[in-house]
Amino acid sequence: MPEPALSGGHPLTPTKKFTGGALALSPQENERMKLSSYVRLLLVSAVAFLAIGCDDSSVSPTTNTRQPNTPVVAPAAVYTMTNDATQNAVREYRRDTNGALTFVADYPTGGSGSGDTLDSSSNALIFSAGTNRFYAVNAGSNSLTAMVLGTDGKLTNLSTVNSGGTRPISVAAFGDTVYVLNAGNAGNNIPANITGFQMIGSQLQPLAGSTQALSAANPNPAEIEFTPSGTVLVVTERGTNNITTFNLNTNGVAGPAQAQAANGVTPFGFDFTPGGVLVVSNATSGNAGASTASSYNVGVAGTISTISGSVANNQTGACWVEVARNAPFAYITNTGSNSVSIYNVDANGALTLVGNGNSATTGSGPVDLDISNDSTFLYVLNRNDDSISSFRINADGTLTGIGTVTGLPANSVGMIAR
Repeated sequence: MPEPALSGGHPLTPTKKFTGGALALSPQENERMKLSSYVRLLLVSAVAFLAIGCDDSSVSPTTNTRQPNTPVVAPAAVYTMTNDATQNAVREYRRDTNGALTFVADYPTGGSGSGDTLDSSSNALIFSAGTNRFYAVNAGSNSLTAMVLGTDGKLTNLSTVNSGGTRPISVAAFGDTVYVLNAGNAGNNIPANITGFQMIGSQLQPLAGSTQALSAANPNPAEIEFTPSGTVLVVTERGTNNITTFNLNTNGVAGPAQAQAANGVTPFGFDFTPGGVLVVSNATSGNAGASTASSYNVGVAGTISTISGSVANNQTGACWVEVARNAPFAYITNTGSNSVSIYNVDANGALTLVGNGNSATTGSGPVDLDISNDSTFLYVLNRNDDSISSFRINADGTLTGIGTVTGLPANSVGMIAR
Protein backbone atom coordinates (compact mmCIF):
# COMPACT_ATOMS: atom_id res chain seq x y z
CA MET A 1 0.00 0.00 0.00
CA PRO A 2 1.42 3.43 -0.91
CA GLU A 3 2.45 5.55 2.04
CA PRO A 4 -0.25 8.20 2.76
CA ALA A 5 0.68 11.80 2.18
CA LEU A 6 1.05 13.99 5.24
CA SER A 7 -0.50 17.06 3.70
CA GLY A 8 -3.81 18.07 2.13
CA GLY A 9 -6.11 15.79 0.22
CA HIS A 10 -5.40 12.36 1.76
CA PRO A 11 -8.17 10.75 3.86
CA LEU A 12 -5.89 10.73 6.91
CA THR A 13 -5.44 14.50 6.67
CA PRO A 14 -7.75 16.43 9.07
CA THR A 15 -10.38 18.23 7.04
CA LYS A 16 -11.40 20.62 9.80
CA LYS A 17 -9.00 22.75 11.87
CA PHE A 18 -10.02 24.23 15.19
CA THR A 19 -8.74 27.76 15.51
CA GLY A 20 -9.89 28.81 18.92
CA GLY A 21 -9.23 27.96 22.57
CA ALA A 22 -7.54 24.75 23.74
CA LEU A 23 -8.26 22.89 20.47
CA ALA A 24 -6.04 25.08 18.31
CA LEU A 25 -3.10 23.06 16.88
CA SER A 26 0.32 24.27 15.93
CA PRO A 27 1.65 23.14 12.53
CA GLN A 28 4.03 20.72 14.31
CA GLU A 29 1.19 19.23 16.39
CA ASN A 30 -0.99 18.91 13.32
CA GLU A 31 1.70 16.86 11.57
CA ARG A 32 2.18 14.66 14.66
CA MET A 33 -1.56 13.98 14.71
CA LYS A 34 -1.46 12.89 11.05
CA LEU A 35 1.45 10.53 11.74
CA SER A 36 -0.35 9.08 14.76
CA SER A 37 -3.46 8.42 12.69
CA TYR A 38 -1.40 6.72 9.99
CA VAL A 39 0.35 4.46 12.53
CA ARG A 40 -3.00 3.51 14.08
CA LEU A 41 -4.37 2.58 10.67
CA LEU A 42 -1.35 0.38 9.95
CA LEU A 43 -1.76 -1.39 13.30
CA VAL A 44 -5.48 -2.03 12.71
CA SER A 45 -4.75 -3.33 9.19
CA ALA A 46 -2.04 -5.66 10.51
CA VAL A 47 -4.34 -7.10 13.17
CA ALA A 48 -7.09 -7.62 10.58
CA PHE A 49 -4.64 -9.31 8.21
CA LEU A 50 -3.46 -11.69 10.96
CA ALA A 51 -7.00 -12.50 12.01
CA ILE A 52 -8.00 -13.39 8.45
CA GLY A 53 -4.79 -14.74 6.96
CA CYS A 54 -3.63 -17.14 9.69
CA ASP A 55 -6.93 -18.95 10.09
CA ASP A 56 -7.75 -20.61 6.77
CA SER A 57 -10.55 -22.75 8.15
CA SER A 58 -13.09 -20.66 6.25
CA VAL A 59 -11.30 -20.98 2.90
CA SER A 60 -12.98 -23.36 0.46
CA PRO A 61 -10.93 -26.43 -0.56
CA THR A 62 -10.53 -25.14 -4.11
CA THR A 63 -9.14 -21.74 -3.11
CA ASN A 64 -5.53 -21.35 -4.27
CA THR A 65 -5.36 -25.03 -5.22
CA ARG A 66 -4.05 -24.19 -8.67
CA GLN A 67 -1.16 -22.04 -7.50
CA PRO A 68 2.37 -23.50 -7.66
CA ASN A 69 4.64 -23.83 -4.65
CA THR A 70 8.41 -23.39 -4.50
CA PRO A 71 10.39 -26.27 -6.08
CA VAL A 72 12.86 -28.07 -3.87
CA VAL A 73 16.52 -28.40 -4.77
CA ALA A 74 17.17 -32.11 -5.32
CA PRO A 75 19.93 -34.03 -7.11
CA ALA A 76 19.57 -34.20 -10.90
CA ALA A 77 17.90 -37.47 -11.88
CA VAL A 78 15.89 -39.39 -14.47
CA TYR A 79 12.82 -41.44 -13.57
CA THR A 80 10.79 -44.19 -15.25
CA MET A 81 7.97 -46.40 -14.01
CA THR A 82 8.30 -50.18 -13.78
CA ASN A 83 4.61 -50.79 -14.57
CA ASP A 84 5.00 -54.12 -12.77
CA ALA A 85 1.75 -56.08 -12.55
CA THR A 86 2.42 -57.05 -8.92
CA GLN A 87 3.93 -53.89 -7.46
CA ASN A 88 4.29 -50.77 -9.59
CA ALA A 89 7.18 -48.46 -8.72
CA VAL A 90 8.92 -45.29 -9.86
CA ARG A 91 12.60 -45.93 -10.60
CA GLU A 92 15.28 -43.26 -10.02
CA TYR A 93 18.54 -42.92 -11.96
CA ARG A 94 20.90 -40.25 -10.64
CA ARG A 95 22.28 -37.98 -13.39
CA ASP A 96 25.87 -36.69 -13.31
CA THR A 97 27.17 -33.51 -14.94
CA ASN A 98 28.02 -35.41 -18.13
CA GLY A 99 24.51 -36.81 -18.43
CA ALA A 100 25.44 -40.38 -17.40
CA LEU A 101 22.85 -42.29 -15.34
CA THR A 102 23.26 -44.52 -12.28
CA PHE A 103 20.44 -46.54 -10.76
CA VAL A 104 19.53 -45.44 -7.23
CA ALA A 105 16.24 -46.95 -6.05
CA ASP A 106 12.67 -48.04 -6.77
CA TYR A 107 9.84 -46.25 -4.97
CA PRO A 108 6.61 -48.34 -4.79
CA THR A 109 3.45 -46.50 -5.79
CA GLY A 110 1.12 -48.60 -3.65
CA GLY A 111 -0.65 -49.88 -6.76
CA SER A 112 -0.11 -52.42 -9.52
CA GLY A 113 0.82 -51.75 -13.12
CA SER A 114 -0.56 -53.32 -16.27
CA GLY A 115 2.47 -55.50 -16.98
CA ASP A 116 2.22 -54.61 -20.67
CA THR A 117 2.95 -51.64 -22.95
CA LEU A 118 0.11 -49.61 -21.36
CA ASP A 119 -1.45 -48.95 -24.78
CA SER A 120 1.74 -47.11 -25.75
CA SER A 121 0.34 -44.10 -23.91
CA SER A 122 2.20 -40.91 -23.07
CA ASN A 123 2.46 -39.18 -19.66
CA ALA A 124 1.85 -42.29 -17.57
CA LEU A 125 4.33 -40.66 -15.17
CA ILE A 126 4.64 -36.90 -14.75
CA PHE A 127 6.45 -34.45 -12.49
CA SER A 128 4.94 -31.14 -11.42
CA ALA A 129 7.95 -28.96 -10.62
CA GLY A 130 5.88 -26.19 -9.05
CA THR A 131 4.50 -28.53 -6.39
CA ASN A 132 7.42 -31.02 -6.16
CA ARG A 133 5.08 -33.92 -6.86
CA PHE A 134 5.15 -36.97 -9.10
CA TYR A 135 1.92 -38.53 -10.35
CA ALA A 136 1.82 -42.12 -11.58
CA VAL A 137 -0.99 -44.25 -13.02
CA ASN A 138 -1.50 -47.81 -11.81
CA ALA A 139 -3.37 -49.48 -14.68
CA GLY A 140 -3.54 -52.88 -12.99
CA SER A 141 -5.29 -51.59 -9.87
CA ASN A 142 -7.17 -48.71 -11.56
CA SER A 143 -5.57 -46.16 -9.27
CA LEU A 144 -3.57 -42.94 -9.25
CA THR A 145 -0.63 -42.19 -6.95
CA ALA A 146 0.84 -38.87 -5.79
CA MET A 147 4.44 -38.83 -4.50
CA VAL A 148 6.54 -35.96 -3.20
CA LEU A 149 10.16 -35.24 -4.10
CA GLY A 150 12.56 -34.69 -1.20
CA THR A 151 15.74 -32.65 -1.14
CA ASP A 152 17.67 -35.93 -1.14
CA GLY A 153 15.98 -37.00 -4.38
CA LYS A 154 13.89 -39.70 -2.73
CA LEU A 155 10.16 -40.04 -3.41
CA THR A 156 7.61 -40.46 -0.64
CA ASN A 157 4.14 -41.82 -1.33
CA LEU A 158 1.48 -39.30 -0.33
CA SER A 159 -1.79 -40.71 -1.61
CA THR A 160 -3.14 -43.52 -3.80
CA VAL A 161 -6.78 -43.35 -4.89
CA ASN A 162 -9.18 -44.96 -7.34
CA SER A 163 -8.71 -43.40 -10.78
CA GLY A 164 -12.43 -42.94 -11.39
CA GLY A 165 -12.43 -45.38 -14.29
CA THR A 166 -10.78 -48.43 -15.80
CA ARG A 167 -7.18 -48.72 -17.04
CA PRO A 168 -5.67 -45.29 -16.31
CA ILE A 169 -2.98 -44.61 -18.91
CA SER A 170 -2.07 -40.91 -18.72
CA VAL A 171 -2.12 -38.12 -16.14
CA ALA A 172 -1.87 -34.33 -16.18
CA ALA A 173 -1.45 -31.73 -13.41
CA PHE A 174 -1.77 -27.97 -13.10
CA GLY A 175 -0.99 -26.69 -9.62
CA ASP A 176 -3.06 -28.90 -7.30
CA THR A 177 -5.58 -29.90 -9.97
CA VAL A 178 -4.95 -33.36 -11.45
CA TYR A 179 -6.72 -35.25 -14.24
CA VAL A 180 -6.33 -38.88 -15.24
CA LEU A 181 -7.22 -40.42 -18.60
CA ASN A 182 -8.91 -43.80 -18.21
CA ALA A 183 -8.80 -45.86 -21.42
CA GLY A 184 -11.68 -48.16 -20.44
CA ASN A 185 -12.08 -51.70 -21.73
CA ALA A 186 -13.77 -52.17 -25.09
CA GLY A 187 -14.03 -55.95 -24.67
CA ASN A 188 -16.07 -55.53 -21.49
CA ASN A 189 -18.00 -52.49 -22.76
CA ILE A 190 -16.38 -50.20 -20.18
CA PRO A 191 -16.09 -46.70 -21.67
CA ALA A 192 -13.11 -44.38 -21.48
CA ASN A 193 -13.28 -41.16 -19.49
CA ILE A 194 -11.36 -38.38 -17.81
CA THR A 195 -11.64 -37.80 -14.06
CA GLY A 196 -10.34 -34.92 -11.95
CA PHE A 197 -8.81 -34.71 -8.49
CA GLN A 198 -7.40 -32.06 -6.22
CA MET A 199 -4.56 -32.30 -3.75
CA ILE A 200 -5.99 -31.20 -0.41
CA GLY A 201 -3.01 -31.13 1.92
CA SER A 202 -1.22 -34.38 1.13
CA GLN A 203 -4.27 -36.27 -0.12
CA LEU A 204 -5.80 -36.68 -3.57
CA GLN A 205 -9.53 -35.99 -3.41
CA PRO A 206 -12.04 -36.62 -6.24
CA LEU A 207 -13.22 -33.41 -7.90
CA ALA A 208 -17.01 -33.50 -7.88
CA GLY A 209 -18.62 -33.37 -11.32
CA SER A 210 -15.31 -33.69 -13.17
CA THR A 211 -15.77 -37.09 -14.84
CA GLN A 212 -16.44 -36.69 -18.56
CA ALA A 213 -16.80 -39.11 -21.46
CA LEU A 214 -14.59 -38.86 -24.54
CA SER A 215 -15.91 -38.43 -28.07
CA ALA A 216 -16.66 -42.16 -28.34
CA ALA A 217 -17.01 -45.01 -25.88
CA ASN A 218 -13.56 -46.47 -26.61
CA PRO A 219 -11.59 -44.17 -28.93
CA ASN A 220 -8.15 -45.61 -28.09
CA PRO A 221 -6.90 -42.44 -26.37
CA ALA A 222 -3.19 -41.72 -25.98
CA GLU A 223 -2.49 -38.70 -23.78
CA ILE A 224 -4.02 -35.99 -21.60
CA GLU A 225 -2.45 -32.61 -20.83
CA PHE A 226 -3.37 -29.10 -19.70
CA THR A 227 -2.82 -26.10 -21.92
CA PRO A 228 -0.15 -23.77 -20.44
CA SER A 229 -2.90 -21.50 -19.09
CA GLY A 230 -4.47 -24.41 -17.20
CA THR A 231 -7.95 -23.59 -18.54
CA VAL A 232 -8.34 -26.35 -21.15
CA LEU A 233 -7.59 -30.08 -21.18
CA VAL A 234 -6.52 -31.80 -24.40
CA VAL A 235 -6.82 -35.52 -25.21
CA THR A 236 -5.65 -37.27 -28.38
CA GLU A 237 -7.82 -40.11 -29.69
CA ARG A 238 -6.10 -42.51 -32.07
CA GLY A 239 -9.18 -44.54 -32.96
CA THR A 240 -11.34 -41.58 -33.98
CA ASN A 241 -8.58 -39.30 -35.34
CA ASN A 242 -9.91 -36.63 -33.00
CA ILE A 243 -8.27 -34.08 -30.74
CA THR A 244 -10.79 -33.65 -27.94
CA THR A 245 -10.78 -30.68 -25.58
CA PHE A 246 -12.51 -29.93 -22.28
CA ASN A 247 -13.03 -26.43 -20.89
CA LEU A 248 -12.43 -26.03 -17.15
CA ASN A 249 -14.35 -23.74 -14.83
CA THR A 250 -12.68 -21.66 -12.12
CA ASN A 251 -12.68 -24.66 -9.76
CA GLY A 252 -10.98 -26.86 -12.35
CA VAL A 253 -14.09 -28.89 -13.18
CA ALA A 254 -14.16 -30.10 -16.79
CA GLY A 255 -17.10 -29.49 -19.08
CA PRO A 256 -18.30 -31.86 -21.84
CA ALA A 257 -15.97 -33.10 -24.56
CA GLN A 258 -15.47 -31.05 -27.71
CA ALA A 259 -14.29 -33.42 -30.44
CA GLN A 260 -12.41 -31.89 -33.37
CA ALA A 261 -10.85 -33.69 -36.31
CA ALA A 262 -7.05 -33.80 -36.25
CA ASN A 263 -5.18 -32.74 -39.36
CA GLY A 264 -3.14 -35.95 -39.42
CA VAL A 265 -4.04 -39.63 -39.11
CA THR A 266 -3.66 -41.38 -35.74
CA PRO A 267 -2.90 -38.34 -33.56
CA PHE A 268 -0.74 -39.64 -30.75
CA GLY A 269 1.62 -37.85 -28.36
CA PHE A 270 1.78 -34.08 -28.00
CA ASP A 271 3.35 -31.20 -26.15
CA PHE A 272 2.96 -27.43 -25.92
CA THR A 273 5.44 -24.72 -26.70
CA PRO A 274 5.88 -22.10 -23.95
CA GLY A 275 3.67 -19.83 -26.06
CA GLY A 276 0.85 -22.38 -26.12
CA VAL A 277 1.21 -23.92 -29.59
CA LEU A 278 0.12 -27.56 -29.63
CA VAL A 279 2.52 -29.93 -31.44
CA VAL A 280 1.08 -33.40 -32.19
CA SER A 281 2.69 -36.51 -33.68
CA ASN A 282 0.68 -38.53 -36.20
CA ALA A 283 1.53 -42.24 -36.36
CA THR A 284 -0.50 -42.67 -39.59
CA SER A 285 -1.67 -46.16 -38.59
CA GLY A 286 1.95 -47.28 -38.28
CA ASN A 287 2.47 -47.26 -42.06
CA ALA A 288 6.15 -47.41 -43.05
CA GLY A 289 7.76 -44.03 -43.61
CA ALA A 290 4.40 -42.25 -43.40
CA SER A 291 4.54 -40.47 -40.02
CA THR A 292 3.89 -36.74 -39.74
CA ALA A 293 3.53 -33.93 -37.20
CA SER A 294 0.99 -31.12 -36.97
CA SER A 295 0.71 -27.89 -34.98
CA TYR A 296 -2.36 -26.05 -33.75
CA ASN A 297 -3.56 -23.02 -31.85
CA VAL A 298 -5.92 -23.82 -28.96
CA GLY A 299 -8.46 -21.09 -28.29
CA VAL A 300 -9.76 -20.09 -24.87
CA ALA A 301 -13.00 -21.94 -25.65
CA GLY A 302 -11.07 -25.11 -26.47
CA THR A 303 -11.38 -24.82 -30.24
CA ILE A 304 -8.31 -25.80 -32.25
CA SER A 305 -7.10 -24.29 -35.52
CA THR A 306 -4.37 -25.77 -37.69
CA ILE A 307 -1.09 -23.93 -38.13
CA SER A 308 0.91 -26.62 -39.91
CA GLY A 309 -0.81 -29.59 -41.47
CA SER A 310 0.75 -33.03 -41.70
CA VAL A 311 4.47 -32.32 -42.07
CA ALA A 312 6.17 -35.60 -43.03
CA ASN A 313 9.27 -36.92 -41.28
CA ASN A 314 9.83 -40.02 -43.48
CA GLN A 315 9.81 -42.28 -40.40
CA THR A 316 7.56 -44.99 -38.99
CA GLY A 317 5.48 -44.83 -35.82
CA ALA A 318 5.89 -41.19 -34.72
CA CYS A 319 4.34 -41.34 -31.29
CA TRP A 320 5.90 -39.23 -28.52
CA VAL A 321 6.65 -35.49 -28.47
CA GLU A 322 8.81 -33.24 -26.30
CA VAL A 323 9.15 -29.51 -26.97
CA ALA A 324 12.27 -27.68 -25.78
CA ARG A 325 11.51 -24.97 -23.22
CA ASN A 326 14.11 -22.44 -24.36
CA ALA A 327 14.71 -23.28 -28.03
CA PRO A 328 12.43 -23.58 -31.09
CA PHE A 329 12.61 -27.36 -31.42
CA ALA A 330 10.21 -30.30 -31.05
CA TYR A 331 11.62 -33.82 -30.66
CA ILE A 332 9.60 -36.86 -31.75
CA THR A 333 10.43 -40.54 -31.23
CA ASN A 334 9.64 -42.96 -34.06
CA THR A 335 8.98 -46.42 -32.62
CA GLY A 336 9.14 -48.27 -35.90
CA SER A 337 12.33 -46.55 -37.12
CA ASN A 338 14.32 -46.48 -33.85
CA SER A 339 14.96 -42.79 -34.36
CA VAL A 340 14.33 -39.26 -33.15
CA SER A 341 13.05 -36.56 -35.52
CA ILE A 342 13.55 -32.84 -34.91
CA TYR A 343 11.17 -30.14 -36.06
CA ASN A 344 11.86 -26.43 -35.97
CA VAL A 345 8.91 -24.50 -34.52
CA ASP A 346 8.89 -20.88 -35.68
CA ALA A 347 7.45 -17.89 -33.83
CA ASN A 348 4.01 -18.54 -35.34
CA GLY A 349 4.04 -22.24 -34.49
CA ALA A 350 4.77 -23.49 -38.02
CA LEU A 351 6.76 -26.73 -38.28
CA THR A 352 9.76 -27.45 -40.49
CA LEU A 353 11.52 -30.80 -40.48
CA VAL A 354 15.22 -30.64 -39.61
CA GLY A 355 17.27 -32.87 -41.93
CA ASN A 356 15.76 -36.05 -43.35
CA GLY A 357 13.79 -37.02 -40.22
CA ASN A 358 16.36 -39.39 -38.73
CA SER A 359 18.29 -37.01 -36.49
CA ALA A 360 19.44 -39.60 -33.92
CA THR A 361 19.43 -43.38 -33.53
CA THR A 362 17.90 -44.81 -30.36
CA GLY A 363 17.59 -48.26 -28.87
CA SER A 364 14.89 -50.63 -30.10
CA GLY A 365 11.33 -49.35 -29.94
CA PRO A 366 11.73 -45.79 -28.59
CA VAL A 367 8.69 -44.54 -26.73
CA ASP A 368 8.52 -41.77 -24.13
CA LEU A 369 11.19 -39.06 -23.92
CA ASP A 370 12.05 -35.98 -21.85
CA ILE A 371 14.51 -33.09 -21.70
CA SER A 372 16.46 -32.37 -18.51
CA ASN A 373 15.43 -29.25 -16.61
CA ASP A 374 18.72 -27.55 -17.54
CA SER A 375 17.90 -28.17 -21.24
CA THR A 376 21.22 -29.97 -21.70
CA PHE A 377 20.21 -33.61 -22.21
CA LEU A 378 17.49 -35.64 -23.92
CA TYR A 379 16.56 -39.10 -22.61
CA VAL A 380 14.55 -41.74 -24.52
CA LEU A 381 12.94 -44.87 -23.10
CA ASN A 382 13.21 -47.89 -25.42
CA ARG A 383 10.60 -50.57 -24.73
CA ASN A 384 11.85 -53.41 -26.95
CA ASP A 385 15.34 -53.69 -25.44
CA ASP A 386 14.49 -52.22 -21.99
CA SER A 387 16.98 -49.38 -22.19
CA ILE A 388 17.40 -45.60 -21.96
CA SER A 389 19.22 -43.73 -24.72
CA SER A 390 20.98 -40.54 -23.61
CA PHE A 391 21.80 -37.55 -25.83
CA ARG A 392 23.46 -34.19 -25.40
CA ILE A 393 21.48 -31.32 -26.94
CA ASN A 394 23.79 -29.13 -29.00
CA ALA A 395 23.43 -25.37 -29.42
CA ASP A 396 21.71 -25.83 -32.80
CA GLY A 397 19.24 -28.34 -31.35
CA THR A 398 20.91 -31.41 -32.85
CA LEU A 399 21.66 -34.46 -30.73
CA THR A 400 24.88 -36.27 -29.84
CA GLY A 401 24.64 -39.72 -28.28
CA ILE A 402 26.39 -40.07 -24.92
CA GLY A 403 25.46 -43.56 -23.77
CA THR A 404 22.83 -46.19 -23.05
CA VAL A 405 21.51 -47.67 -19.81
CA THR A 406 20.29 -51.25 -20.08
CA GLY A 407 18.56 -53.73 -17.79
CA LEU A 408 15.33 -51.83 -17.15
CA PRO A 409 12.33 -53.89 -16.02
CA ALA A 410 10.31 -55.20 -18.96
CA ASN A 411 7.31 -53.03 -19.88
CA SER A 412 8.71 -49.91 -18.22
CA VAL A 413 6.79 -46.75 -19.15
CA GLY A 414 7.17 -43.02 -18.66
CA MET A 415 10.20 -40.77 -18.75
CA ILE A 416 10.95 -37.80 -16.48
CA ALA A 417 14.27 -35.92 -16.64
CA ARG A 418 15.11 -33.43 -13.92
